[in-house]
Amino acid sequence: MNRLSLILILSLFTSQSIAQHKINLYFRGEAVLFSYKVDNESRTTFTKYPVIQSFSFAIDGLIFSDFILELRTGYKIAKDSYEGFELGGFLIYKFAPFFINSGINFHFNRNQDGNSGGDGETVSLLGWGFGYKFSKNFGFEISYFLPLHNEYGIYDGKIYKVNNIFNFGFVLRIK
Repeated sequence: MNRLSLILILSLFTSQSIAQHKINLYFRGEAVLFSYKVDNESRTTFTKYPVIQSFSFAIDGLIFSDFILELRTGYKIAKDSYEGFELGGFLIYKFAPFFINSGINFHFNRNQDGNSGGDGETVSLLGWGFGYKFSKNFGFEISYFLPLHNEYGIYDGKIYKVNNIFNFGFVLRIK
């Protein structure tokens, strides 16, 4: 069998395999408990209201029927100095009506133009979560994120670092 035939057969198998899976779109709204340090002094803040801060799409059953591969993108505001776009990949295991997830998230902290010396950094975070689906289209999730690289900026000469992040929020399936 020549290479062209092998590539053609593999591409047909792959496209048939992916076509059999469901792609779902989600909105996430989260309240954030954000623990951080400013020049080694620990602080904690909690967002006062949930924010629609991420949009994601997921491919159900790509690996096994009980697993979902999810790509998340969004914009997180935990406090004034920790704000920016996010991109992450998560593997979700579902055992109705519950689910657990694990993945990696990248936070691209925006430069704070109003702060003298402001410098935005990219923060890599490992995440784990647990959730409950109330219906086919609505669920609740609690997630914990631990930074791999925790410095996210220098503002007014002070170094800001992430300790950890807890998210409490809802998941709404729109497709």
